[in-house]
Amino acid sequence: MKRIRLVLTILCLTIAGGLGLPVFAESNLGGTVEYTVVYDTTGGVSGPETATVLGNETYAVVKVNNLTPTRDGFSFSGWALDPTSEKTIMPGAYFTATNRVTTLYAVWAPISSAPTVSDVKTEPLGEFTNSLVERYEAHMFSTPAMIAMIIGVPILLAMMVGGGILIYRTIKQ
Repeated sequence: MKRIRLVLTILCLTIAGGLGLPVFAESNLGGTVEYTVVYDTTGGVSGPETATVLGNETYAVVKVNNLTPTRDGFSFSGWALDPTSEKTIMPGAYFTATNRVTTLYAVWAPISSAPTVSDVKTEPLGEFTNSLVERYEAHMFSTPAMIAMIIGVPILLAMMVGGGILIYRTIKQ
C-alpha cells in the first residue's frame, strides 16, 4: 500500500511540475518524520527557501524545488549533496534524503565571455578568397556554362508551355 501511495505521489508531483504549478520539496511516504531541505546557493541569489517534508523513520523521497538561483558570470548546473561534488540533481528531480537535515549546494559553471569588436579581425580577406571569387566568375561565364544556359532555358520554357497546351487541349475536349 505504501508503495502505491509513493508511486501516486511521484506521479502527481510530476504532473503538477509539468503544468507549471509551484511544487517545492515534497514527499509523502505516509510517515510523520520531518526532513528539512536547505538550499545553499554558494554565492548565488534568488534560490529556493528551506523546505520541510514528511518521510518515514528511514528516509524521505524529496522533489527538488524548480526555482533556480542566479549568479553573475556563471550558469546554474544543478544541485549537489556535497559542496565539492560535480554530480548534480536537477530542479524538479527526486532524491532520497536519509538525513533529517539535508543541504543541497548550487553547482556553477563559469560563462565564457563573448568576443568583443576588438577581437574580430578586420583585415582584407586575402588572396585565397579573391582566387575563389575569380574561379567562380570564370566558371559561371565560361563558354560551356553559357551554351547550357542559352540552349537549356528556351527548351525548358518550350516544354512547360507545350505541356500546358497539351493539358489545356485534354481538358477542353
